[in-house]
Amino acid sequence: MKYRPDIDGLRAIAVLAIIIYHTNSHWLPGGIASLGIFFVISGYLITSIIHREMVQERFTFTQFYIRRIKRILPLFYTIIVATALVSYWLFSPREFMDFGTSIRYAIFFMANVYFAKEQDYFAPSAEEVPLLHLWTLSVEEQYYLVWPALLLLFLRKLPRFTFSASLALGIASFTLATVWAMDKTHASLSYYSLPTRFGEFLIGSLLALYNPAITEKRANIAAFTGLTLIIGSLILVNDNVIYPGFNALWSCCGTALLIYSGSIGITTLPNRFLASKPMVFFGLISYSLYLWHWPFLAYSRYYTMSS
Repeated sequence: MKYRPDIDGLRAIAVLAIIIYHTNSHWLPGGIASLGIFFVISGYLITSIIHREMVQERFTFTQFYIRRIKRILPLFYTIIVATALVSYWLFSPREFMDFGTSIRYAIFFMANVYFAKEQDYFAPSAEEVPLLHLWTLSVEEQYYLVWPALLLLFLRKLPRFTFSASLALGIASFTLATVWAMDKTHASLSYYSLPTRFGEFLIGSLLALYNPAITEKRANIAAFTGLTLIIGSLILVNDNVIYPGFNALWSCCGTALLIYSGSIGITTLPNRFLASKPMVFFGLISYSLYLWHWPFLAYSRYYTMSS
C-alpha cells in the first residue's frame, strides 16, 4: 500500500488532541472524540491491506498477526516494565496489587474489560491509573482478532453483500453504544467495549472496501467538510454529551472524508497541511507519544496528591 503522509498528519491531530485533553480537559473538551480518528485510521489501513491479500488469495492469519506483533509488542512491553518499576517504588502494597491486576489484563489485551468493570474513565481517581490508556490498544487488538475472520467469511459466503453486511454491523454498533451510554449502569461498557467501538473501526473499513471515484472538486469538498467535522467534534463534544455512540460519527466521518480526499494525491489545502513535515513528524511518533504520555501524567498527579 502506498504511503500516505496525510494519514500520519491525521494521527498527529488525534494524539495531540488527546494529550491536551488528558492534561486539562477544559482546554479541549472534545479531545476525547479524537479516539475515533485513531480507530478509523486503523480500520482503513488494516482492511485495505487484508482485503487486497484476500482477493489475491495470499492472506494468512499467521503473517497478519506476526506483522501486528512486530509493530505493537516491543514498545508495549517496554511500557509495562517501566510502569511496573515506577509503581513498585511509588505505590502502597494495596495499590501495587491493583496495578498488578491491570497488568495481567493488559498483556492479554483485555484491559478494556478490566477497566469497564473497575474504573469510570471520567472519575477523578482514573487520572492516577498508570495503564488506563491501554484499554484503547486492547479494543484495537480485539478488532484485529474479529474483523479479518468476519471479512474472510463475508468474501467467501456473501461476496455480493460484504459492504452491506459490514454497514449493518456498523449501524448496530453505534446504536448499541448510544443506548448503553444513555444508561448509567452501562455507561462504562459503552465507553470501553469492542461491540460499541466496532462501528468506529468499520467506518474506515467501509471506506477501504468501497472507495468511489473522486475528482479534484469532490476532493476539496470532502477535505474541508472532513476538517470541519473534526474541529467541530473537538470543540463541541464534552462530558455532558452522550458519547460514544452517534456523537462519535462527527470525528469518525470527518476522518474518513479526509482519507478519501487524499486518495488522488495530496492536492487539497487540508491534505497538504496534514502532509506537512511537522504534522507528519508527530504522526510518526504518535504511538510512542500515546503510550508514554498517560503514565507520566498519572504518576505526576499521584505524587502531587500524595505529597
